[in-house]
Amino acid sequence: MTHRLLILACSQAKLSDPGLLPAIERYDGPPFRLLRKFQRECPNQSEEVDVYILSAKFGLIKAYTDIPLYDQYMTSQRALELKPVLEAQLKSVTEQRDYTEALISLGKVYKLALPTFDKFNLGRIKVTVTNGTQGRKLSILHDWLYGTIPLHAPMKRPGIISIRGVPVNLTQEMIIELVRQKLNQHPSDAYTYQSWYIEIDNRKIAPKWLINQITNLSVSSFNTSDAIRALARLGFEVKRV
Repeated sequence: MTHRLLILACSQAKLSDPGLLPAIERYDGPPFRLLRKFQRECPNQSEEVDVYILSAKFGLIKAYTDIPLYDQYMTSQRALELKPVLEAQLKSVTEQRDYTEALISLGKVYKLALPTFDKFNLGRIKVTVTNGTQGRKLSILHDWLYGTIPLHAPMKRPGIISIRGVPVNLTQEMIIELVRQKLNQHPSDAYTYQSWYIEIDNRKIAPKWLINQITNLSVSSFNTSDAIRALARLGFEVKRV
């Protein structure tokens, strides 16, 4: 079995359950939701991924370490305090397992705690350190976990298509014409997407913007996955950056 190493920053969002919970369940930010979803959908592949979490309070811990509910922010001072501890922990982790690749997804302040990689035997490991917006980091994490970039091909399923309870009664052709009319008004948010897009007239359109136009739903009331599923059912090919 091959082994991969994943290091995530802890998240401010936490389940408020009393007592102790495994860290992977206590933390409830988007990366942890994605990770738990991956574990549910791909149990065999998830066994290949060793997950460690960099916590402002506890330092580097294994995903299933039981932790209480707490509230402590990572500061520059705290990150520098953790740096020598993290160096020793990473040395131990990388010596215990022969990893083929590693993904490190940390915020700017958390990265201050990282020692230089040349102190470890990482020459054989493909190391990816995420950068950019939270959405971009989440996309990198998704692709690293699943190993392939999924394509949401058009489906055109029969029956009423709805999103968050709002039915979509327009055909694909009617939607395309509506988009063309809207784009003539030069809406900048039509092109604001992170990872997924719909291509219409050689223009890359944000799925959430498109759903907003055809349902009048606020973009905050549904997520990108909702938009992708609905558009695929309407016959659109949803592409990935």
